[in-house]
Amino acid sequence: RKRAIIAVMGSIVADAAAQPLHYIADSDSIHKILEQNNAVDPEFLPVSANPRYKIDTGQQSCYGDQLMVFMDSLANHGIIDVKDLIRRIVRYFGPNSEYEPKDPTERPLPCPLRTSAISDIISNSLRYGLDGQNLGPTDDYNADCLCKLAPVVGMFAGQRNMLASVEKVARITQNNTKSLAICLAAARILEHYLLKGYDKDVFTIVQNELKNPQRTLPTDEDRNVADMIQSIVDMKSRSHVNVVSHVGHIFQCSLHVLLTAKSYIDGVRNTLIAGGCNCSRATFIGACLAAQFGIDAIPMQWIRKTNSSSYAFELAKKLMKIQTN
Repeated sequence: RKRAIIAVMGSIVADAAAQPLHYIADSDSIHKILEQNNAVDPEFLPVSANPRYKIDTGQQSCYGDQLMVFMDSLANHGIIDVKDLIRRIVRYFGPNSEYEPKDPTERPLPCPLRTSAISDIISNSLRYGLDGQNLGPTDDYNADCLCKLAPVVGMFAGQRNMLASVEKVARITQNNTKSLAICLAAARILEHYLLKGYDKDVFTIVQNELKNPQRTLPTDEDRNVADMIQSIVDMKSRSHVNVVSHVGHIFQCSLHVLLTAKSYIDGVRNTLIAGGCNCSRATFIGACLAAQFGIDAIPMQWIRKTNSSSYAFELAKKLMKIQTN
């Protein structure tokens, strides 16, 4: 239970740390920005350099906000209520929310930016109503499904229905087999860290699970995902910037950090410096690293700089109390 709470904190803190440097294309640009701001380290840059949207440092990206919205629903219902989750998505991210820009063409937006999956859910809810199931896109392969793993896996870790619970959540934003297979593999990795702590063999263990004919919740993409994991294991000696620039895939790039990070701080900073959609990677990476290294690995200064940290901590405790009962 303690590791599950720590994983939630690690996830939302890493997302907030990355948010001012979100969507910057490459590490060279980030180094120039840090130099211009006289910043030694990349986390919590005081003034946002984000080219797509500008919000206050300490706020979550859309990925971190999704985690909070989903965790709020879980904590209040004690189960995965898909209809409630969709209603909350529309209410939090939809019309009349802070995510609704006055001028959608303005760049950077003076408000948070929705992911494409969240935008599709909102559009579909307006067309089909809030009671419609599967309002999420079937052709979106982005990382929304990964960003919400910390509370879901934390709540169901060690239980037979963990993967089935993850599937329900994953299909809300990425309703396709390829994304689901990746999300289930990521959930297996995070669950292992939550139950066992640090384990250098976790990738081998998960690869073997994905190849096991008797595995839980099999998909046709599992062997491909096992190969994706192996390709990153083979790149362990490369720099993280090199892997992000040449591979680019959010799941695989996240795995490279988990393979090479010496600490929570080290892993989060490497994620930020590599650029691109670092917030989406940071939510998953932050959860896994915090589960491995413990609460003391997350700097208290970083927690204080994360606006939602106190509320996230209370929700996470509530979730774990439900799990215990």
